[in-house]
Amino acid sequence: GQPKIQRANLDGSNIEDILDADDLGDPRGLFVLGSRLFWADRDRGTISSANLDGSDITVLVDDTDGILSPNAMDVDVSGARMYWTDATTAK
Repeated sequence: GQPKIQRANLDGSNIEDILDADDLGDPRGLFVLGSRLFWADRDRGTISSANLDGSDITVLVDDTDGILSPNAMDVDVSGARMYWTDATTAK
């Protein structure tokens, strides 16, 4: 199947697609902070964010920043930093 990011109510109802294969390669780590959704894209070698409805996609980090295959992600809200693993780093 094609990759997508979806959301639903906490009881599992009202499943909606937010982002699909046109916007994603191989999405991995995912977190929400305020009104933004953040994710790592292993295939595209990017870390991006978008509004919670999938609009306004912004690439924050890419291969020009020295990452190639970002994977798991987390955020330190109090420190205002995001962290990720990179399966392959640029030399």
